Amino acid sequence: MLRLDSAAFLDDRNCSYVISDRSKNEDPRLKAGYIWYPRGRCWQFRLSVGWSLSHVESPSYYAINPSEWREKIWIIVPIEELDKLIRLLLKPPSLQVAAPFLKVGGVDDS
Repeated sequence: MLRLDSAAFLDDRNCSYVISDRSKNEDPRLKAGYIWYPRGRCWQFRLSVGWSLSHVESPSYYAINPSEWREKIWIIVPIEELDKLIRLLLKPPSLQVAAPFLKVGGVDDS
């Protein structure tokens, strides 16, 4: 599990950001790991984001209407956490690595 600086997504139905930000004592986390996709009979790399606290903000500056933005999700990974992610990416997938995903839905790289 990696600690994030922040994670946010745009809810363009009501033009707001849902944000979890470490600087506001919220706790955004990134979980990453390999999963076996049985229908495709192939490995995939899955990223998931969760948090215990978040807040909502309205976009306050923009040149293009937020409903027309191409990007909808932002994940800010601090440099000091990248080493964990790189080590996981370099690890070849195996059923042993994916076993926790097959059972409960996530691999924890603590």
